[in-house]
Amino acid sequence: MALARCESYSPDEVAGAVAELLEPLGGIEPFIPASGRVLLKPNLLKGAEPDAAVTTHPEVVHAVGRAVRAAGGAVALGDSPGVGSLDSVLARSGLAAAAEELDAEVWPFDESVAMARPDGARFRRIELARAVVDAPSIINLPKVKTHQQLVLTLAVKNLFGCVVGRRKVTWHMHAGRDRRAMARAVIEIAHAVGPCLHIADGVIGMDGAGPAHGRVRPFGFLAASTDPFALDAVLARLLGFEAAEVPTLVAADEARRDGLDVGETDLERIELAGHWADELRLTDVQPPPMGRLMFVPAFLTNLARRLIRIRPKIDSRTCRTCGICIESCPADAMKVVDRCPEIDDTSCIGCFCCQELCPEGAVHVKRGLLSRFFSK
Repeated sequence: MALARCESYSPDEVAGAVAELLEPLGGIEPFIPASGRVLLKPNLLKGAEPDAAVTTHPEVVHAVGRAVRAAGGAVALGDSPGVGSLDSVLARSGLAAAAEELDAEVWPFDESVAMARPDGARFRRIELARAVVDAPSIINLPKVKTHQQLVLTLAVKNLFGCVVGRRKVTWHMHAGRDRRAMARAVIEIAHAVGPCLHIADGVIGMDGAGPAHGRVRPFGFLAASTDPFALDAVLARLLGFEAAEVPTLVAADEARRDGLDVGETDLERIELAGHWADELRLTDVQPPPMGRLMFVPAFLTNLARRLIRIRPKIDSRTCRTCGICIESCPADAMKVVDRCPEIDDTSCIGCFCCQELCPEGAVHVKRGLLSRFFSK
């Protein structure tokens, strides 16, 4: 695990930070297979300008891709956006130009392959994009952001994008209102993807109501590891979160006890090169509005589900009735009433896909009295 300070997206600064990260990992060469082809998997949640901090910045993709090419490799670029076509999201995020400069093939994630399930797995069927399964080598390029459902979206969560298209919606529905179940699904999907190099873009990230409508703010670092769980554990500490507050880290510990061979989350057992997290630690990162509500005392869980009533709410003044929220709702809990989407609270599973994917930022978090109390 390596950390490097990087405070801007100037090409020289990013390239220098990437080189600094790769040196203790043995350089880029160990991650280039005999065939030479490396798949770069950025965060392409939806079409957004690079400065919006929703997607991995093109300069990070540039720097990593150039390192691969300088070592004799070739680059492919792929993902499965939450909304919009891959081509349109690449164009708006600035990554189409990056792909062209790197002479990179674009691999859409449009065909699924069922994966063998190991001992300790809770989910007996997981399908990944064939492009991911067939890739000789993968470099995962997550964006550092908060996340309404899972508190943080880092290396492990970014690999959820290796699930094809609307099959991700199926996973949200399968887990329902249980964020612990969703976290377990995400870590098993990351485990199924297998060995990768992970380089996280934390130069400018997002806190608060991430992963799409939070506060854009400078974090000032890049981070790299061959273990996504170790990377997430260190970055959670850097961002001011305890491991027990991050559902994917909690799920990883539970999975390890079940016998699933996931990565390391114990900070005492993670070898760190470069800056230690305490040197770069941020003290004012805003958690997502829902973030700490999953830590309501267990004896109150059933009661809290009825009384806390955390749910999305549509701002009719901002909404343009594009229908994306309705199309993305796993529970089919939304319909248009009087030219504005309306949410059926009894059907809503609280996944907040509608908020993530709304292009207008018209979906907010509505919180009751108990939710405000438990999130203090």
